[in-house]
Formats: sequence, C-alpha cells, structure tokens
Amino acid sequence: MYQVLVAQSSHLFRVDSCIYQGMEIHFSYDAEDCLNKLNNHRFDALILQYELRNKGNISARFILNEKSEDSIPVFLISRSMNEEVMGLLFCCRIHHYFMEPISYREVFDKLSEIKGNQENHLLEKRVKELLYTLGIPSSVQGYSYLLKAIVNCYYQEDYLKGITKRLYPMLADEHKTTAGAVEKSIRHAIEMAFSHCDQTFLYSFFKGTIRSDKAKATNSQFISMCVGHMKTEGL
Repeated sequence: MYQVLVAQSSHLFRVDSCIYQGMEIHFSYDAEDCLNKLNNHRFDALILQYELRNKGNISARFILNEKSEDSIPVFLISRSMNEEVMGLLFCCRIHHYFMEPISYREVFDKLSEIKGNQENHLLEKRVKELLYTLGIPSSVQGYSYLLKAIVNCYYQEDYLKGITKRLYPMLADEHKTTAGAVEKSIRHAIEMAFSHCDQTFLYSFFKGTIRSDKAKATNSQFISMCVGHMKTEGL
C-alpha cells in the first residue's frame, strides 16, 4: 500500500495512522520523530508542515536535507510565504506547496492524483515490456493501440465486455481514426507476435485458451490475457 508520512505540529485527533483512498497515512507530531520515521521506514510521499515543532534544532530544511535520497513527492505546508519557505521551494525539490488554512482532505486528494499518475506510468512501462517479450515491435501502428487497450482494460474491465462497441471507438476517437482501423491494426500487431515470438512461450502464455494447431488469438483473447497477466503480477 502507498505509504505517506504527514509531519505536522498539531492535529485535532492525534492518531498514529489511517487509511485514505488506498493510502496508508502515518502521522508525526515533532521534527525529531519525523526524521526517525523517515530513516527507518520506506515512504512514498512526505507531507511536511514548515512550522513543525522543533526538537534539538531540527528544522524543516534539516529534515529535507537529511531525508532519504529517494526522490519521493514532498508537499510543503506553511502558514506564510517567507524568505526561508521560498528558499525551500527552490532548493529542496518540493513537488507542491500549500498555504494554510487548508484541509488535509484537499492535500490527500492531490496526493492521490500523483499516486494515480505514478501507477499509470509504471503500468505502461510493464505493458511495454510485455509487448516486447511477445514480439510486437513499437514501430507498428497496432502497438500503441494495444498498449492503450491493455491499460484501459486493466483499470476498467467493462471495456473487455465491449471491445467492439466501447474500446475500439474510444481508441479511435483518441487517435483521430476509425474503429475499424484500430481493430485491423491490433490484429496485425497480434499476427506479428505469433510470427516472431517463441511459439512454446507464446502458447504457454495463453495457458491453453488457444490451440497451436488451430488459430492465433483473437484481439479480445490477446488483450484479456495481457490484462490478466498484469493483474496477476501486480504493480
């Protein structure tokens, strides 16, 4: 689960952690505890209040300089825009800045958007690797259609139930072409997979859903199996 650390000087309800929109959110209420948690736990994002109560001369700048080298999104929250805050924005890789008063729901919703973009980027990368393994070159038109088809079906399985009526028209609108052209291009890309990929691997990948002595996978079968593979492997 996506791990978030919120470091703030005060909070109405003092809790150690909570779950929100698929994110496990941990809280820290002083600078020293914040730094200890950053050093001992792998977080995917940090929400840091500039006025976080200091202990042992630990400031927001010190935390940002000492945190893990991992490039995680950092959200800085401050009550005012002073010279020190300006310096942090320019020097410390702050992904987003909020000025109080602001609700944490707004901050978490923005973070959820970033999380979604990161996951989508990772999914696209893994689908590209799969298509390469299956022998489909990125130079053919059907490659980009297949990539988008698999990603969209991964997030919305209803597309798998309406390949012709929903998926092809959606891809056609996005690429300024026709649904028929999308279907034909995807078919051509799949035929290339069955021509270039190792046959033993290919038919093993489809786990008996098609027979090597009968036919190639249909567009629907191919997309469905790729989506199933992605879900089984996980992000």
